[in-house]
Amino acid sequence: MEGSWDVILKIPIGNGKYIDGKTFCKAEWVVEGRFIQMEYNNTFQGKPLTVVRYLGFDRYKNKYTKTHFESTHIDMMNSEGTISSDGKIITCWGNHVDVSINKSVKVRTVTTFVDNDTFVLEMIYTNPDGKDFKTVTLTHKSKL
Repeated sequence: MEGSWDVILKIPIGNGKYIDGKTFCKAEWVVEGRFIQMEYNNTFQGKPLTVVRYLGFDRYKNKYTKTHFESTHIDMMNSEGTISSDGKIITCWGNHVDVSINKSVKVRTVTTFVDNDTFVLEMIYTNPDGKDFKTVTLTHKSKL
């Protein structure tokens, strides 16, 4: 995950329609190589947007940990999870404020490693009524 990535955004807005966009991600090891920091800088709906994610592994809990900050929110999302037996999918679970309803919802992030030059990050919210909906898909392509 370390390196520079061109990122294709896909945000569902209902009725099978999406907002498509592009951004850039710089990912680097921090805290003596214990966490990967991923930073995205872009504009969204005409406003600056910065997203920072940290991903690491808690060897005491034997779980992956993820922290997510956005410049458009005052909260942060913490989650933890596991990796698939083939090492290709990291799934983390946590809570995050859904600004459309101004309530905390369950969230699942799924990071799928497609190959050495591509990975996909999906964020899925679970509404209070128990229904899942994808909030964003970020397809990362290595910037060679």
